[in-house]
Amino acid sequence: MEKLAVVGAQWGDEGKGKVVNYFSRDFEWIVRFSGGANAGHTIYVGDKKYVNHLLPSINPVIDSKGFLGAGMVIDVGQLVEELKILERDFPGVSSRFYLDPEAFIVLPWHKEEDLLLERMRKVPIGTTG
Repeated sequence: MEKLAVVGAQWGDEGKGKVVNYFSRDFEWIVRFSGGANAGHTIYVGDKKYVNHLLPSINPVIDSKGFLGAGMVIDVGQLVEELKILERDFPGVSSRFYLDPEAFIVLPWHKEEDLLLERMRKVPIGTTG
């Protein structure tokens, strides 16, 4: 089985999602191994634009599957919202995404704690909000 890795080296914004979406027609599994909802993966199906922040850039028209790996930081609300949007236009697509049970789950109190810590810093680093 062939494998292809698309890895960025510029803090994002290199167009990885578009590259992965393009090649997704040739692969059964599209895996996102790390990161969180701060990412943005833009894909187009026809003229319609979809921006996912957690989901791997599968092509929802074909039978590729998406896997969110153990290095992922999963905001459950964001994940549900992304799945709803895709499911509306591609019924059944949500059943093709799988989540590693070792992935970290972000709960609302994690965001509140992060925001509080950010406010306490002398020099904010922009982790939240």
